Amino acid sequence: MLNAFLNRFRPPFPRPGRVTGPRIRNAEFWRRLVVSGGLSARRADRYEATLRRRRLARTLGLVTLTIFGVWVVIESAQALAIF
Repeated sequence: MLNAFLNRFRPPFPRPGRVTGPRIRNAEFWRRLVVSGGLSARRADRYEATLRRRRLARTLGLVTLTIFGVWVVIESAQALAIF
């Protein structure tokens, strides 16, 4: 329901800078370039690096939220114990 509503406000054309279709057009060329040393393997796939950063951020956020939740429970229990 929400997606149908939000799709009404989508721009008719892709935004500049967004990639549509396959991400790598000539994968064999890029593989040979990386293997031959013409391009560092670290820069070869920025997409996976972005996914790793997102996963790390999500994990850190969940850990922080969990720690905060435990802290609230402990403080609430201590406050109830006083009364």
